[in-house]
Amino acid sequence: MPVSGFFPNVGVSVLVSAVVTAVFAAFVLLGIRRLRSIRTAAIASALVYGLAEMPGRPASRQTRAQVEKLLEDTKLDQQMKLFGQWDDWKNGRRGVF
Repeated sequence: MPVSGFFPNVGVSVLVSAVVTAVFAAFVLLGIRRLRSIRTAAIASALVYGLAEMPGRPASRQTRAQVEKLLEDTKLDQQMKLFGQWDDWKNGRRGVF
């Protein structure tokens, strides 16, 4: 939804100015370390929102055989065997169905 839908009587430049002012105030109050963690969360949120709003899937879904090949190619099957999870994977009690 465009910004004008949320704030019909306010220009975009006024909103940008308000955001810049808020970011500067947050920088002064919180400090750089805290702002980096907030920035990281904001980037992750924007990414998840963007993926959720896409009209199609970003990639096709993998079959069980493709996932098993990936596990074997990356040697994750050995780790699963070490932790006792490989038998559950092979019997269909764990993973993609």
